[in-house]
Amino acid sequence: MGSSLQVGQTLVGRTGVSYRLQKVLYERIEQGTKNEDIMRRLWLAQYASPTFQLSCWDVLLTDHRSKNNSYVVKPVTTFEYGQGFRLQRDLPFSPFVRLPVDGNDANMALIFQYYNEDFLSFMQSGPVSRPQVKRILLDILKGVAACHSKGWVHCGNDFPSIICATSDNWCDC
Repeated sequence: MGSSLQVGQTLVGRTGVSYRLQKVLYERIEQGTKNEDIMRRLWLAQYASPTFQLSCWDVLLTDHRSKNNSYVVKPVTTFEYGQGFRLQRDLPFSPFVRLPVDGNDANMALIFQYYNEDFLSFMQSGPVSRPQVKRILLDILKGVAACHSKGWVHCGNDFPSIICATSDNWCDC
């Protein structure tokens, strides 16, 4: 489950875009189902520029990727990999839910845009106004509501964050 990934390795996503692994952002060893230790890692990846362009679409995609060229690569289980793309299909236009932008089938890795700050670090970075906090928390609730409206429920905030469909694929998270 992603243990074969290494710094410098390039992964090609389902979209044909290449991502070069830069460093490990987070790692944790946890107990597997067969009493074996499993290394869980989140990777920082950079968009790897193609050597040539094939079409106008590729030029547009390259322009978009070059402006947002940091990504998180998250190896997951087969079930979670499938769920990530089902969630992407069910909530394609929700600005309040962080969805995978790509995936690598060979390593069962979901690829997300990289954000250099989370809510906790934002709160600790300096004075934050009450309206800013209210707005962020309201947006989080809108994301939860969007998920619930499509039959999805978030089952925890551990690594990996597990989101499950409640309609036909309930899991014990």
